[in-house]
Amino acid sequence: MKQISRYFLMATLALTMSACAATSQEPTFGEKLQGQGTEVEKIGKDWSKGEDMVLEGQKLVKDGKEEIKRGEKIISKGGKKVSKGESLIKDGKRLMSRAEEAYDSHNAVTTQ
Repeated sequence: MKQISRYFLMATLALTMSACAATSQEPTFGEKLQGQGTEVEKIGKDWSKGEDMVLEGQKLVKDGKEEIKRGEKIISKGGKKVSKGESLIKDGKRLMSRAEEAYDSHNAVTTQ
C-alpha cells in the first residue's frame, strides 16, 4: 500500500509539474486581454498621432498657399517696378544724348 501511494504521489506530482510548465508557456485569458489592451492602445495612439500629423499638414498647406499668393503679388509688383525702371533708364539716356547733341551744336556755333 505504501508503494501504491508513493507511485500515486509521484504521478500526481509529475502531472502537476507538466501542467504548470504547459500553462506558463501559454498566456492566460487575462494575460491575453492585457496584451490585446496594450496592442489596441498602441493602435489608438498611432491613429491619434496620424490625425495630428494630418491636421498639421493641412495647416502647412493652407499657410503655404497663402504665402505663395502673397509672393505672386510681390513678384507682380516687382515686375512692374522693373518695367517702369527700364523705361525711365531708356528715356533718361535718350534725353541725355539729345542734351549732349544740343551742347555740341551750341559749341560749334559759338566757336565760329
